[in-house]
Amino acid sequence: MPHNVIVPKLGTNMTEATVVRWMKSEGDPVSAGEPIVEVETDKALFEVESEFQGVLLRQLAGLDENVPVALPIAVIGAEGEDITAHLKEIEEARGALDSDERHAAQSHANWYADRSPAAIEADTSEQTRVRATPAARNLARKLGVHLEKVAQTVGSNRTIDKEDVERAAQTIPLAVFGAGLGAAQVLDVVRFSDEYRVVALVDDDESLWGASIRGCPVFGMDDLARSVDSGEVRALAVSIHSNARKPVYERLKQRFPELPFPALVHPNAYLGYGVVVGDGSLVEPGSTIGTESVLGEGVIIDTGVTVSHHCNIGRFCHLAPGCVISGNVRIDDNTVIMAGAVVNNTSTIGKNVVVTPGSVVTYDRVEDSVIMHGNPARETGKSRRT
Repeated sequence: MPHNVIVPKLGTNMTEATVVRWMKSEGDPVSAGEPIVEVETDKALFEVESEFQGVLLRQLAGLDENVPVALPIAVIGAEGEDITAHLKEIEEARGALDSDERHAAQSHANWYADRSPAAIEADTSEQTRVRATPAARNLARKLGVHLEKVAQTVGSNRTIDKEDVERAAQTIPLAVFGAGLGAAQVLDVVRFSDEYRVVALVDDDESLWGASIRGCPVFGMDDLARSVDSGEVRALAVSIHSNARKPVYERLKQRFPELPFPALVHPNAYLGYGVVVGDGSLVEPGSTIGTESVLGEGVIIDTGVTVSHHCNIGRFCHLAPGCVISGNVRIDDNTVIMAGAVVNNTSTIGKNVVVTPGSVVTYDRVEDSVIMHGNPARETGKSRRT
């Protein structure tokens, strides 16, 4: 029976890798766990291992060719095995991948569908999109509160009343850097906050400037600076989930040293006794942070993550959906634990490490800047996270 070798996904935005070197030729015997090809992305150079024993029957990509992470790069099987039907299935899978890509593209299109010219100042346009009592509308005009933003908190299915507007006026105006899909996750957390309200999205993409997404105007950096100077923005958050999160955060901290970067925690996340959440962190719904654990600055705890007791998660780490961190684990700065991965108790993982989806780390110590892949996870390459 033929088996596929697939390039593992090492990051949120990784869609493909480039073949650098074939370490095995067609017809060569291959052992389980043996590397057969070396690939690279802008963030990593690593070897892809076969999970199966047999013969390399087919290389599915040439040198310097880009390979999608979801598709096979090679086929392993028995010597002389007929793989004609199997190769046809791979071609059919390419069509299914195109469909998946269309879904991802549609998700982005749906998010940007609200990219109308910014109507925040067009009061009549705003009023047609939300339900509010006359008293609420009058007070909103007087206090400069935008009803669409209030609707993000109370829900679009309820009529906004005067008390909702008063509550919104007492919250701290927050701008979110990154107007992509990550901003939707931040908006989902902040809408439950009694302390902050999102008043703008900020992005380096000039094509978004002056538009409105989910009722929030999109600013460039100059617009943000003016809003900070006027007091219209008094706190910042970063929505970016990729490796760009750290440099963006540090750039904003340098540009606006007087502004706070609050930790944002969804009310459906569980935080145990003594948990410390660092500034600029984002804790998403359904996650669990166990007793006495510490999250450093700028950490992302994604949906459904479990961090057990007495863990220390370093600055700008990203724990992706569904990963499990056992008790008394230390993870150093800027490491990403991908979806569904598991880190065994008492392990220490270095900085700038990538643990690939579904991998199980059983090492007591993982060195800096490596890629860990498999079950049990082994070092398969070097990370370029910085």
